[in-house]
Amino acid sequence: MTTRKTALITGATGFIGRRLAVVLADQYAVRGLVRHFARAKEVLPSAVELVRGDLTDAASLKAAVAGADAVVHLAALKGDEPDIVAVNVGGAHNLVAACKAAGVKRVINVGTQAARLPRRGAYGDTKAQADAVFAASGLEVTTLLPSVVYGPEDPGVFGKLVRLTATAPFVPVIGDGTARYRPVHLDDVCAVIAGCLRDPKTVGKTYAVGGPQTVTYDGLIEGIGAGLGRNPFKVHLPAPAAMLIARALAAVMASPPLTVSNVIGAVHSAPDADYDAVFTELGLKARSFPQGIKDSLA
Repeated sequence: MTTRKTALITGATGFIGRRLAVVLADQYAVRGLVRHFARAKEVLPSAVELVRGDLTDAASLKAAVAGADAVVHLAALKGDEPDIVAVNVGGAHNLVAACKAAGVKRVINVGTQAARLPRRGAYGDTKAQADAVFAASGLEVTTLLPSVVYGPEDPGVFGKLVRLTATAPFVPVIGDGTARYRPVHLDDVCAVIAGCLRDPKTVGKTYAVGGPQTVTYDGLIEGIGAGLGRNPFKVHLPAPAAMLIARALAAVMASPPLTVSNVIGAVHSAPDADYDAVFTELGLKARSFPQGIKDSLA
């Protein structure tokens, strides 16, 4: 009987991590780096080996990586928290050191298109720095930069827009709603990650990951509305006003509901990129946005 390779997922209880654990379980012994066992047991398959750890705890990462064959790095802070540099950038350094100590070479580093914005908030800036850490590590790294990732039970932007569109009298939009994205379904992102793990020709490459359609912020809401059979009424909040609110909230809250990074991401578009290349190289096809909406709301 052939022993299956072990894949460690950091951020295993997150939106992508939960689904990825299921996808990889067919081919790998999946290990999840988690901070809270109770939550992990609720959201992850029972077959996933749980290891307690934190990106800022170098010793815990060394223990988590030991014996693994590959690492998928998903864990990150996204809300401009005070310790975002320590977690996102310091965590990248700690994870690289842990991989080298354990002799683990293969890493799938999942970043974000926010790192490519012409103007970056703390989230995009720290993720860009983390990408540079992995690029300079000497490990066998593939970096993936997804656009807006959406799917069922999404706790992020898409999920919030679904809830607002379904129940609220209007949907607030930061800026004029013309910022452009390439929304990509959760399952398509997981398929790309799994494909990169299998295919050595992706080593050393950085890929933009997105669906086949360019969709504006307004278009996201309209697509969700179409899927729900509703015609959402949008109210646009000028970007300068939203930025003032975000900065005011940051002054009094550790985890505000609106951050500077949120505002920047809502009004700025990432530079054009080849979002289809990784799908083509791996022999995959991303679903259309309308089909993805249907699958997400089913």
